Amino acid sequence: MSSLVITTDRQLASLKPLDKRYERRVSGARGLSVRVWPSGLTQFEVRYAVGGGPRRRTILGDYPAVSLADAREKATALRLDVLKGVDPVAERLAAQRPAPPQETLDQVAETYWAAAELGLHGGRRRPKRPRTIANERHLWQRHISASLGATAPRDLKRAEVKTFMRSLVTERRLSAASAASIGGLLHSILAYCVQEELVDANPVVGNIGLAARPEPVMALAIQLLMLTLTRRNEVAGARKAEFDLDAGLWVIPAERAKANHQHVVPLSPQALNVLTEAFALDPASPFVFPSPRVADQCIDEQAITRTFSRIFERRKLPLRSPHDVRRTGATTLTGRYGVTRFIVGLVLGHTPKDGAAVTAVYDRYTYVPEKRDALVKWAGHLTGVPVGLPAAGANTTAAAADRAEDLETAKRRALDLCAEGRTQQAVMTMCMAASRVGAVSPAHMDLLANIGLELAGKNDWSELEAWINGFDQEPAATLPAPSLPLR
Repeated sequence: MSSLVITTDRQLASLKPLDKRYERRVSGARGLSVRVWPSGLTQFEVRYAVGGGPRRRTILGDYPAVSLADAREKATALRLDVLKGVDPVAERLAAQRPAPPQETLDQVAETYWAAAELGLHGGRRRPKRPRTIANERHLWQRHISASLGATAPRDLKRAEVKTFMRSLVTERRLSAASAASIGGLLHSILAYCVQEELVDANPVVGNIGLAARPEPVMALAIQLLMLTLTRRNEVAGARKAEFDLDAGLWVIPAERAKANHQHVVPLSPQALNVLTEAFALDPASPFVFPSPRVADQCIDEQAITRTFSRIFERRKLPLRSPHDVRRTGATTLTGRYGVTRFIVGLVLGHTPKDGAAVTAVYDRYTYVPEKRDALVKWAGHLTGVPVGLPAAGANTTAAAADRAEDLETAKRRALDLCAEGRTQQAVMTMCMAASRVGAVSPAHMDLLANIGLELAGKNDWSELEAWINGFDQEPAATLPAPSLPLR
């Protein structure tokens, strides 16, 4: 009897309960069997194994509520799922287990910031600076935590995010730019949740409002950055004590400048107008551009880059960075307005290693007029009022005579400096004078400056004197030709 295989309903109906449970195979489906219990209960079961794993069995139902034909159909369907890698028993057990408690958004945010300190938060995967994380914590606690902090990421719906973002403007009266910053932080936290597989999709996508206008403090900071061709960190951290508005000068201290040397920035009339507005934003703050969210802090330099991105995205333009402004300014001043490269190097605050070699020995008083002239031209170019373009017929006899006189005055001054042992200062004096009067072509100026500085370093009076006297007032003049091998 133990070898009996059930093939028909009549055989199935004839099975009688015994003192012990027994089992019979059922034909028509692989692994299908029927169990008969002493109580008279008759059940269909299927045995299977997924991918060479342990053998399992699952109940298909009781006979006669489930007929023999139904049991075969269910067993065949289950076998097809098993071939696809599905384990019905494992899925049933997982569904029966209570879902583990999920972290709230407040807890996930703390995990995100801990990962951000190591650069493991996603994106460019660079560690975030402590000041950036502090700003984000302040933004979260002030605007997000009370509304969404107790919500689990998987329970946050797009409609809820949309309502929250709208309330920032309609109820809390925040500017559109502030709402965009808050939405950007929430987006980053939820993107981290997607990365860590806490949620399948980011519900913040499409709900941030990237078309928001920048806040006034940010708009003014960007204007100053563009007008002065300075770096974003120099603008973001600018202090009011660094500015002399009467003299039209901005002195960036060495500790804040990239090259660790003091950088003097002459201010055009347009830049002075921007600063007047910026100083009025928060008269009590020591910073020109105070943070609108964190007391006693300046704006974040990263926020300048993000604002640039939003502006370009809104206008559907290829993305550019604040540093691209410096490249554009340098190219325009050299190519359009004829400003020599070493003067552009002074304007950009370059060192001898990354700019014109002549910048090695400049001081802030001697070269401010040349830098001011360049930045005034650039400001006029930006605002649509170009200045400093050479006028037709400018090369008159009187103009040539003035150039010759200026150059001769510079030669006498340079020779006096050599006599005092200030040879590098003498070289700088001649280079700046030659640049002003156009005595040397821009393409040759860097090479000429290198030659002069090498001669100054050798302390060879006769060679250096020949170099100084070799300047000519004519723009097409060739380089002075001392007997110094070029390298």
